Amino acid sequence: MARPEPAAPLRTATVDSWEDARAHLAEHVPNGRALTALTGLHGDDFHEIVLDPDTRTIWWAYDNGPLDGEGWSVEQLTPQGAADRCDDIIGIVQDRITDPEYYAEGFGDLDRDQETLDDYTGIVRLTLPADPRLAADAIRANRAALQALDTQWQRASVTLYRETVDRQDGNRLAAGRTLGVSDSQVRRVIAADDERRANLAARVRELRNTS
Repeated sequence: MARPEPAAPLRTATVDSWEDARAHLAEHVPNGRALTALTGLHGDDFHEIVLDPDTRTIWWAYDNGPLDGEGWSVEQLTPQGAADRCDDIIGIVQDRITDPEYYAEGFGDLDRDQETLDDYTGIVRLTLPADPRLAADAIRANRAALQALDTQWQRASVTLYRETVDRQDGNRLAAGRTLGVSDSQVRRVIAADDERRANLAARVRELRNTS
């Protein structure tokens, strides 16, 4: 599925230098909070990312030089637009943070990655209603939708396993080779699905008998 085009900036200004970009930010975002870790991950010699709590937007300044341009661009983005712009680099950080051994072996800075995700979460928070209760409702709805989607993909995965086993005349070892997993993994996936189906059916029978 093609990724949707990022939203256009709410406004854009081009200035001559980094000092001019800082002055522009100071003028338009007097209460801004610099997202230092997120900026650093993008390269703080060429970027400055600032959260504006007053307008609930993100300001993003960047050097046009690496793009064969002149001066600095300063853009005001919607929170979703800023989040979309960070997607790729945040995906890398999230992949790293799921592997404690990566940090334990000295291949990364856990504190910096934690701070980067905190900065990103600050942007994501602005995509939600300002009212805390409404924001909490929106988070619950989003998580429920993701869980439902994950359940659908889980069922699709089991269906794939069953189809592959059937095509191999019930040979789980051959099916596992086709899927790139062990035969025991094939067995566990199918058995877990059988158990889920049986438990659901048993729960329905129980409720019918007590109603």
